[in-house]
Amino acid sequence: MKKLDSGMFLITICLLLLPVYAYAQITFECWYGGSQREEGQSVTQTSDGGYAICGYTKSFGDPDGDVYLVRTDEYGDTLWTRTFGGSSYEQSFRVEQTNDDGFIIAGQSHSFGSISQMYLVKTDSSGNLDWQRTYGGGYVEYGKSAQQTSDNGYIIFGSTNTYGAGDYDMYLVKTDSLGVMAWYKTFGGTGNDRGHAVEQTGDGGYILAGYTNSFGAGGADVYLVRTDENGNTLWTGTYGGSDDDLPHYGRCVRQTYDGGFVVTGYTKSYGSGLYDIYLVKTDSLGNMEWEKTYGGSDMDLGRSVEQLPDGGFIIAGSTKNFGAVLYDVYLVRTDADGGVIWTETFGGSEYDYGESVQRTSDGGFIIGGYTKSYGSGEFDFYLIKTEPDLTGIEETGSHEIIKFFGNEPNPFENFTTVEYNLAQSCIVDISVYDVNGRLIRELETRNRESGVHNVTWDGMDDSGMEAASGIYFCLFRASGVFTAGKMCLIR
Repeated sequence: MKKLDSGMFLITICLLLLPVYAYAQITFECWYGGSQREEGQSVTQTSDGGYAICGYTKSFGDPDGDVYLVRTDEYGDTLWTRTFGGSSYEQSFRVEQTNDDGFIIAGQSHSFGSISQMYLVKTDSSGNLDWQRTYGGGYVEYGKSAQQTSDNGYIIFGSTNTYGAGDYDMYLVKTDSLGVMAWYKTFGGTGNDRGHAVEQTGDGGYILAGYTNSFGAGGADVYLVRTDENGNTLWTGTYGGSDDDLPHYGRCVRQTYDGGFVVTGYTKSYGSGLYDIYLVKTDSLGNMEWEKTYGGSDMDLGRSVEQLPDGGFIIAGSTKNFGAVLYDVYLVRTDADGGVIWTETFGGSEYDYGESVQRTSDGGFIIGGYTKSYGSGEFDFYLIKTEPDLTGIEETGSHEIIKFFGNEPNPFENFTTVEYNLAQSCIVDISVYDVNGRLIRELETRNRESGVHNVTWDGMDDSGMEAASGIYFCLFRASGVFTAGKMCLIR
């Protein structure tokens, strides 16, 4: 066996300590739809590791458009599809899995009630309709976001042209477990104020995001409203520039680990383009901590954001600056201060839009949207799954369920033995990835008892070829969580 001289040893140690920048490698891309137009708006990973994506369809159900829900397995293969609606137009914007493994869907309906009503659909785990409700008055209402609440009821958020003080106001509806309205609230002034995203906060209240023409520095500003559990306003915040012609829009909001909030959307006031992705981080009282923009000289639109375990953020949207000539799905990975770690685009030669992103149980990402580049219709639902994001993983990782003890020898030339501990009996999947996030070798998938175990990697890839010298990650998946450790191969 080769012996490392002191110089090579120091180089190896330095390599192990270097930060790793891994990009989003595609696991699969899928599209769903018929000969007409479909638009995917929201995706969520399900409890069994599969996915649900919602939006609307003109290929199935009523030809004017129906809510469309597609349920897939972990590989993106269709398990079932469902449509919901009446004899006129329906659309949906958000899907979430409920505690009973069913789904709650928020959107708008033109079939029931007045011109347009806020629309809430509850299904069972097979997509069969449990109930559907509409909310609103005699004019225009629509729902952009919904979530099951801690009391097993639901919160729905969007906009109303019937109630409130202005042209449009934010519209928040709380229901019981059967969708019966408990109360509603409106937020806004005499101008045009629209609601896009709601999330229940750790104290049982709510954070609302959208945009306002009634308040702020000028034009349309990002608008945050923080409420208590009964929808009473605790504080409001506006974010943006002072030019009436350079608006800002808030599309997605999340509570962060420090009790503050992060909101994404797009802005015409800042950045380098016609529109840029806009990311604002606030403290728990809505005071701005920082703001960032991402994009080029043309159109870049932020639609969805999530905070990641390392404190950074993942943003999904669309770009006309990078990728193909027309719009591509755009993914931006940042650190905890909003600094760019990497960006990635997905799509073909036509229009491709990213509307929703979620970190998956294996540490990768699932992105939902719609595409004109692929599929059989004018537009089809577009689902993209990426490999685990290995950015910033330390030399050893741990979790309360699984702990990586290291590998011996390390560095190694031909064989290394990986040791780990399980806190409970479960199925463990162990794989090797390179620094670019590419799968190199699937070591084992098996049911293990709690305790210390080990597995050996012979330095070969799945095709039987020798892996090249370099840094690799041993990634463990167990009971919906993952951890990883670095290994150094020397040839």
